[in-house]
Amino acid sequence: METTTIRVDVETHRRLRAHARDEGQPMMDVVRAALDALERARFAERVRHELADLRSDPVAWVEYLAEGDALPVGDGID
Repeated sequence: METTTIRVDVETHRRLRAHARDEGQPMMDVVRAALDALERARFAERVRHELADLRSDPVAWVEYLAEGDALPVGDGID
């Protein structure tokens, strides 16, 4: 895997190093996990806003719920 260098302030580096030590992971893995978590959080926030927009329109919300009910999604229980 190719690598590169990123610049962070001293306090952030200290925190990354401490977290990596506590978790027994390389700092690269800590940074990767932090970025993954940030991306998931941003995605969840976008979904939350989109659902809030749908809920604010009663007609659109009912249509959205009906669309979901019509999908053939099984629960895996027969």
